[in-house]
Amino acid sequence: MSARKQLQTKIMGNLPRNKYEFIDDLRDLDEPTAERPVVLQLIRSQLSPGEYQGAYNQQFELWIVVGSSDPAIVEPELDDAVDDVLPVIDKLRFLTWSTCERARHPSDFHGYKITFTTNGNTTE
Repeated sequence: MSARKQLQTKIMGNLPRNKYEFIDDLRDLDEPTAERPVVLQLIRSQLSPGEYQGAYNQQFELWIVVGSSDPAIVEPELDDAVDDVLPVIDKLRFLTWSTCERARHPSDFHGYKITFTTNGNTTE
């Protein structure tokens, strides 16, 4: 199983499915829907050599995006989503997250970008 697929399985397996939509490729996002108001987009951004021959580290960006442009709605939705997602990321022993920063997604939605690196072997 690829690291991307494994991450999707681990993350989505620990989040309410009626709240989150998961996108595992680099594409422009449609506006999140009322049925799934928060979009998680996983993008692999970098590869580097691991500790031993044949192993490598992968850097990912996980975007947490909401569709509203009303700050009174955006901030609480994003706060709740980050509070849901970060503990899930923390539990995954095969990765280390380094930053979780407030940003505008390239599709111009409000969000947070979590940057993390898988450490060689992505199996727990």
